[in-house]
Amino acid sequence: MRLTDAAARWLPYALETLAAAERANDAAGQLRAGYTARLRVGLAATAALPLTPMLLATFRDRHPQVALSTRHFDFGDPAGGVLTDQADVAIVRPPFSGAGLELLVIASEPRYVALSDQHPLARQTNVSFAEIADEPWIEVSESDPVWCAFWRLTAFRDRPPRVGARGQSLEDLLEAARTQQAVGIVPECVARAQQWPKLKFVKVTDIPPSDVAIAWRAGEASPPLKEFITIARELAAPAR
Repeated sequence: MRLTDAAARWLPYALETLAAAERANDAAGQLRAGYTARLRVGLAATAALPLTPMLLATFRDRHPQVALSTRHFDFGDPAGGVLTDQADVAIVRPPFSGAGLELLVIASEPRYVALSDQHPLARQTNVSFAEIADEPWIEVSESDPVWCAFWRLTAFRDRPPRVGARGQSLEDLLEAARTQQAVGIVPECVARAQQWPKLKFVKVTDIPPSDVAIAWRAGEASPPLKEFITIARELAAPAR
């Protein structure tokens, strides 16, 4: 079915009205539950970071009156929903195109290549970029080009990588590695999170580490947001 011209012009206003009604309904529910404020936290491939649950738990303990919610974002949104107003603050992995955002780096960790356990390099403890440069790589479509370049190690290449698979999530990357379609780069927390079946993670020694940061829209300073940033600074200080 195709919309008429009049309906097409009206549709954005209808969607805006529905979104406003949903926000009002959420706010009413929070008031009934005794909450006086809310904070929406986006997680952009950062759930496995040990600092993430510590930060969320500390905020909840100190501010039980704030309705704290989390939402996971895949590789298609490395800003964790902050740029699209789906989150008030996010735990992210720069670099990415983040005009209008402020960032506070709270951690940094080495990066590993994800390989099938049958891959010839899987028995090594470390590898260099040169050893994996010619492997087929996973390509992330419809994502931020700056972020993609960092994870595909574009700065080290004199030609585009050979594409072996395409995907949008960490699960896609791990499956491509497990089935020997492609390799991909992951942060240390993913490599150490658990025993992944039929996968090996080998540290890449000559590439920059992955930073983890708190991201929020510049100029925004609600009390819950400011307190979240304060707690992030406290927890990051001994960790870095």
